[in-house]
Amino acid sequence: MTTFEWYERQRNRDVASRAASEALLGSEREMFAQYIGLTASCLDAVCASGPVDDLVVRRNIEFSNHAFSLLWSAWDEALCGRYDASRAHTRGVSECCEFLMALIAKPELADRLGSRTKDIHLARRAIRDGLNTNYPPRGTELFHSLEDAARSVQALSHVCHEAAGGALPIFERGGRNVAAVRPGGIVSEITLRLTAIPLATDAAYLFGVTSAAFIDVVGLPDEAWRDAIRRAQQLASELQAELEAVGATAMSRGPIGEIYLARTDEVVIP
Repeated sequence: MTTFEWYERQRNRDVASRAASEALLGSEREMFAQYIGLTASCLDAVCASGPVDDLVVRRNIEFSNHAFSLLWSAWDEALCGRYDASRAHTRGVSECCEFLMALIAKPELADRLGSRTKDIHLARRAIRDGLNTNYPPRGTELFHSLEDAARSVQALSHVCHEAAGGALPIFERGGRNVAAVRPGGIVSEITLRLTAIPLATDAAYLFGVTSAAFIDVVGLPDEAWRDAIRRAQQLASELQAELEAVGATAMSRGPIGEIYLARTDEVVIP
């Protein structure tokens, strides 16, 4: 087999993997589709507003679009069974949302964010101080929450065991967990749902901050948008419960006992 033949076979496998994954997903698929679509609609509304020359709006476009691209790529990688690659985008999506919130709290940051160094801690402090101005001590509480969340995903942006081996495709075999690895990806219902549910909540998070960031450009969102924002919190809570249930079931079988390295032309994992 030539390398080009492998390339074509992998492209076809990705198509099949996407279809298989879509069939395995539940409400997280609907949630992701709804909120990534709403974010796209928000950016379309900004586009329809005309040429953009305001620096704050330009910065908001940069961060919102970058988060959108990362999130869409993460979702597609998850559907294709490349869960490690999907998780590698987690920190970038989160930090883009934080920069958007910082620009809402302190628009004058727009000029400083044009430099080569992007200080995420500066952004978090701006969020903290802006929220504390009107709602103390909620700003400080959110600041600590953002810092804690950042520490939990920091390793995912570096090459390490947690990034390379922390999202292996898991299968249940004989009451225990077995990981299967195939170059190009392999679909695992367990790891798929553990990966897709957080992405669905990230999509709602991105929509919330994007719609707030552009409120001065496109105006107040209509009632459907406001309902979507209110509904996001409820859906996220429901999915969190599902995430914990899936994780608990997998953990009850103990740690991964072995890794099966599949050939690239293997279809069924024993």
